Amino acid sequence: MRKILFNLFFFPIFLVINFTSCNLYTVEKKIYPPQLASQVAKIGDKSPFLKVHMKDGGLYILKSWKIDEENKTIKGRGIYYSIDRNSTEEKDLFIIDLESVALLETNVLKRSGAVTAMTLVTGASVALTVYCLANPKACFGSCPTFYVWDGDSLRLQAEGFTSSVAPALEADDIDALYHAKSYNDELTLEVRNEALETHVIRYADLLVVPKGKNSRVYVTPNGKFFESDRILSLTSAKASEGDILPLILKPDGKERFSLADEKYLGEREDIEIEFLVKPGKNYGLVIGRRLTLLSTFLFYQVLAYMGNDAGYWLAQIGNYKNQGKFDRFKKAVEKFNGIEILVHRDGEWKSIGIIDGEGPLATNFNIVLLDKVDSDTLRVKLRMTKGAIRLDYVALAEISKEVEPIVIKPYSVLYDKKESPESLSSLLDSEKVLVTFPGDVYKLKYRLPKIEKDKDFEFFLKARGYYLEWIRKEWLEEENPLLLAEVIFSPEQALRRLAPKFKSVEAEMEKQFWGSKYARP
Repeated sequence: MRKILFNLFFFPIFLVINFTSCNLYTVEKKIYPPQLASQVAKIGDKSPFLKVHMKDGGLYILKSWKIDEENKTIKGRGIYYSIDRNSTEEKDLFIIDLESVALLETNVLKRSGAVTAMTLVTGASVALTVYCLANPKACFGSCPTFYVWDGDSLRLQAEGFTSSVAPALEADDIDALYHAKSYNDELTLEVRNEALETHVIRYADLLVVPKGKNSRVYVTPNGKFFESDRILSLTSAKASEGDILPLILKPDGKERFSLADEKYLGEREDIEIEFLVKPGKNYGLVIGRRLTLLSTFLFYQVLAYMGNDAGYWLAQIGNYKNQGKFDRFKKAVEKFNGIEILVHRDGEWKSIGIIDGEGPLATNFNIVLLDKVDSDTLRVKLRMTKGAIRLDYVALAEISKEVEPIVIKPYSVLYDKKESPESLSSLLDSEKVLVTFPGDVYKLKYRLPKIEKDKDFEFFLKARGYYLEWIRKEWLEEENPLLLAEVIFSPEQALRRLAPKFKSVEAEMEKQFWGSKYARP
């Protein structure tokens, strides 16, 4: 069974990538990337075993070990298992090159400092425990969360690299800071780790676009920026429940969402919208959206099926032999989490692509370019998985021009209200990373360029990195290779079987999810 799953594991991995949420509460297993070797070294005397997952699929299990950071090697006594686990080699001294390592995994019976810090939190810790115990599939998951001043208070406006759940998946991510306001020619981002997980941030750059006072700038899913000085509102918006226009007319957090289907979690639904337009103009469809907790539930469930082998699956992402299989299931998962956009032309509906649903925390805003409209009415369908997407805003932007952002790096980083030169250096040096742990809060400050008085700024965040889930013991109880195989071989059947389970917790998930955020006292 292990060998079969090894050859066909990419569908659940893509579920992990796109059903982006993170986990909370009790931890017995920790997974480290090679970049965090120094953290592993500090607990060497507390953990008698170290699993070293190699990029080529091999595995070392070391009984005594030491990390040589200067030479970037791991030295230890133990056993090596081949990629198929059929051949073994036992040595008193292995010397392993860290560059060839996919993940380092330890089983630590005594909790680490980060988890101990959590158990020492009183009121917040108790509330967190109650919510997570009530529904282990609803514990808050964050990835890095970015809070920005909106003129009134700090507002959650971005979640970083939501698809990057392992070192091999480190990637860029651009998020619109749609409601951000600057102050005294500066802008400050507050970066938080609000879950039990490790965040590895390569950089967090501010993208600034000068614009007209009454204009907006939007970014396409592939990273191109367009300015618009004329935003057209919807004239009609209908879903299965009827008129939803008031819910998606403004970016005000009043979201339209549906409940998942009772029998099949992959059931699709359509929203039909209309605009009055001027023929011959270039337009882009603006969509503000985030995922519901349906994807969070499925994300947790897949990790639960992986159980004790979660580290194994995550390590295989970097295995070069599997790269050709990596894209096989991508379209299927994009369909589940994405919004397909169809435009009515020549008497029929024509698909122009899929926009990703992003994560469940912050509303993200993107623009999808349309061809020139040849009539005075534009009809569009938004097709999505029922119960999977929360729509906050849909509008039509008349394109003025393509623009280029100014990239600004932070000039100051504060940790615990104190300047942290080391943290700043980590974000400015591409060879370094800023590693954050549960409860960490960093403030990143950026100086803004001078602009003309009749101009303003549009702000975006471009972050790069990845994060690692800390595996919760509640999940280990559901480890099930057969059901994991079902996800691989018959995802539609799995979505039908899991429908009643999700429906039994759907009504309470939002309250439990947001009530279980982790923060230091």
